[in-house]
Order: sequence, then C-alpha cells, then structure tokens
Amino acid sequence: MTAQSNSLRLVSLDACLLPSRVAALAGAGADFSNTSEANNQIGIRNSDGSLIRGTILDAMRPFPQWFNRTINTRYDRSGNSIYHGLGVGFQKRFTKGVTFQGAYTWAKSIDDEVSNYQGAGASDIFGAIPWQSVNRRGERSLSVFDIPHKLNTAASWQIPFARKRIWGDWNLSGLFMKSAGYPASAIAGNNGWFTSRGGGNALDGFTLRPDRVPGVPVINPAWRDSPFTQPYLNPAAFAIPGSETAPALGNASRTLPDARSPRTTSFDASLFKNFRLGKDANRRLQLRVDVINVANHPNFFINPNSSRTLGAYNFNATSRTFTPNNRFQQLDPNNTGQFGNYAGRSFRLSARIYF
Repeated sequence: MTAQSNSLRLVSLDACLLPSRVAALAGAGADFSNTSEANNQIGIRNSDGSLIRGTILDAMRPFPQWFNRTINTRYDRSGNSIYHGLGVGFQKRFTKGVTFQGAYTWAKSIDDEVSNYQGAGASDIFGAIPWQSVNRRGERSLSVFDIPHKLNTAASWQIPFARKRIWGDWNLSGLFMKSAGYPASAIAGNNGWFTSRGGGNALDGFTLRPDRVPGVPVINPAWRDSPFTQPYLNPAAFAIPGSETAPALGNASRTLPDARSPRTTSFDASLFKNFRLGKDANRRLQLRVDVINVANHPNFFINPNSSRTLGAYNFNATSRTFTPNNRFQQLDPNNTGQFGNYAGRSFRLSARIYF
C-alpha cells in the first residue's frame, strides 16, 4: 500500500506484508471497502459505547490497537540532541543538632528539534514542525528546557538554647533554590516580505524568525519598571529580514542564548516544636509555622504562548509597514507569583499528631 502525500496510516501494511492473504481475499471477491463490527478484532468502542466498524484491511493491520486511526506525517519525527553536565552534591550528616545537604548542576543542552515547551515551535505525534526551513542544521540551538545553573539546598537545626524539657525540642528548617532561566525565543510575528500585496505568503506553514541587530541589547533594559506592561524582549534588537523585492529568512537562532527568562529564587522555612504524648517517643503533638517565600522575592515567567503568537513586529497590509509589538515576549502575571514557591510571602500555622 502506498501513503498519501500528506498522511499515512501509522499501522499501514507494507507492500510485502501478507501478500498471499490479500491476493486470496481479492480472488475470492472480498469487498475491501465494506465495514463491519466483525473486523474490529479487539473491541475498540466509540464514546457512546458502540463498536467501531472497520474494513477487512483494518482487521489485517499488524498493530490492531491503532485500528483505523490516521496520523499525519507531514513532518519529520527524528531529531538530534546533546547534553553535557556537571553535578556536585554535598551533605553534612546529623551531628550536634545540625544537618544540611545540597546539589548544584552546571549543564548545557543543545538540539535541533522543536518543542511546545515555552512555545518554541510545535511537536507532537504528527512530527516536528520546523520553524523556518527544512534544514535541520538551521534549527540547531539551545534546547528550550536548557538551564545552565541550578542550586538546591536544605538544612535542619535543632535549636541548642531550647533543649530543656518544657521549652525545648524546637527545630528550624529551610529549603533554598536558585535557578537560571530558560532561553527565550523570537519570531517575526508575521510572514515578513514573503507576504504578497494580494495577501498570500510563500512560507508554506513555516514561522519566520527576525534578523538580529548587532549591538542592541536583546532584553529590554526597562522591563523591571513595569514587568507586566513592558515587553521583556527588546523589539529594537530585531529587524524584519530582507526587503520587499528580496525577501529573506532571519538569522536569529531558534532559541536565544543571550536572552533568558528571569532567574527564579525561592526560600522557604519552618519552625516547629514537638510535645510528647505519653512515654512513647513516636506519639507526639507538633505545632509549626511555615513561611513560604521568606524574602518575598518575585519570580517572573514569560507567557508560554507569547513566543508562538506574538512576534517582534506587527504588519500593516495596507501601508506594508512593520511596527514594534509592545507585548513582545511579555511577562505574564497569570504565570507569576500565584502558587507555591513563586507566590508572595505567606504563613501557614498547623498542628500535627504523630502516633
């Protein structure tokens, strides 16, 4: 069986599979287009509970669990990646009421594949959609999940001046994490000069990247003045490639090594006291206070959809001009400081009984 130009049955028969059976069925006058529940060998059902009907060929496919499903294979599913890293761990075992441990990772990940993560392109069971060309080497850059530096530490301390029977058994513990940001990405936001005056475009589904402007900082120097209204990336650091008479592809890489999302920092602490309940040391009442984000440090995140939908420039089809996008890679308040360690400082009082 041959595949259509843009799609292929994931479980299609190769020409060499079961030729004698196909020939026998054809010689017997079998109708290959007729559908029947009897051809559904493993009982795959619709959402309403009814059996899906299938053809004789569906029943002959080598992977019946996919049955009659069609999967688009327009894009390549292959990819290349390389990762190098150094991990350092340290630990102080519990002595004199103190214990702590931590880990630091220095790493770099490079690939030529795209991922939905942080909006840098798209990939799924249909294969990877290249951004700007079918040239895989042109897509080689830092992985969208690349984090070059990350530090995690934890410590616990039995407070020494509070060890008396009544006032004692106080403990202080904390967790600290600091991490570099993910590499950002930049798209032109339109088809650039590949857009004809009639409204068509010649990119055929690819996403145009802009040119880099030498000497201009990629991260907007004023983003901290108003993090949720200022663009995080600087539109002036990019330009629409080519010209109206000579459209071109941009020279910006798929991810930007010199433009990462802001670093994230978190520090949580707990103070608690145990009260024994009877002679059994395992039976106790614990009163504790937990402080989340002790330093009240804000952590900012780029909207994961912005790099896919909002580019550096907007295009006016009437005047055929490009204007900077003031929402270019904007930090998203919906992804910033709402939950967990990334929220503002919060306190939690609790009581626990262990038995």
